[in-house]
Amino acid sequence: EMLSLKEEDVNLFLPDALQKLSERQFEVMRRAVELGYYSYPRKTDLKQLARKMRLSPSALREHLRLAESKLLPAAVRQFQRA
Repeated sequence: EMLSLKEEDVNLFLPDALQKLSERQFEVMRRAVELGYYSYPRKTDLKQLARKMRLSPSALREHLRLAESKLLPAAVRQFQRA
């Protein structure tokens, strides 16, 4: 099956993974989604997002990387069970 690049709602329930995020990681991830960083094509880039959040691009990248490293494995495990 080919993957679609259009945005679709996926019903994921990841309470354990969300609890592992720091407040800052959650806020950065929430704003990145809200402002279109994860959209295709992107509605904002890392530098613009960092500016809006008053962070350096490297700090923002690290917050996103840590949040993704906690959320993505949980999402993959959930899909494997489906």
